Amino acid sequence: MITGTGHGIRTICWLGLFTALFAGASWAWTGKVIELEDGDSGRALKGWSTVEFRLYGIDAPEHEQPFSRKAKSFVSRRLLWKEMEFRTLDRDQYGREVGLAYRGGRCINEQLIESGLAWVYRPYCKESFCTKWMILENQARGKRAGLWRQSDPTPPWEFRRSTKTKYSPSMVDFLTGLVKGRGYHGNVSSKVFHSEQCKHYNCKNCTARFSSRDEALRAGFKPCSMCRP
Repeated sequence: MITGTGHGIRTICWLGLFTALFAGASWAWTGKVIELEDGDSGRALKGWSTVEFRLYGIDAPEHEQPFSRKAKSFVSRRLLWKEMEFRTLDRDQYGREVGLAYRGGRCINEQLIESGLAWVYRPYCKESFCTKWMILENQARGKRAGLWRQSDPTPPWEFRRSTKTKYSPSMVDFLTGLVKGRGYHGNVSSKVFHSEQCKHYNCKNCTARFSSRDEALRAGFKPCSMCRP
């Protein structure tokens, strides 16, 4: 009876370990980066499918901001056309996998902060390591590394907010209506449509064209929450 009980316990333990390992494997994946949209997002080949990804807990400069190209170039040298390990932590409203990117054992998210090429995205960085990242950000600021060479750099989330205020949805509709042949681009994968002011306007999958907002809505597309078309 004792032996049988011990054997049963060992079997349960091995099953628990197998389950944990299997769950971990489904959480982390390896893929080749085939495109970078900016310093914190891109696309990768995961098996036979293309996956859109976003680096968790950081925010790199927007296209119109200083050091945007440097941030993208930094990531490009480390990831573009190379295999990366990606540990998914979440999925955002655009369907992108949000997580940590690794190459050669180094976390690219963390390297961007350490090099002064991204902010810690405080509203969304909730994991325990975010405290360490904020220390690294302060150290980069003290060294005037990367974007911290500027006297008072604007965080990307504030920049996006000011852009939304400048271009209200009604104003965007008015401006786009003035230019013949220009309107909205729809992402055929995520079913989200964007205005011309949006950084995702010319994304890889934005092949659907709409002359008006109503046309996009009738086609089953939903408005981008960033540019608010």
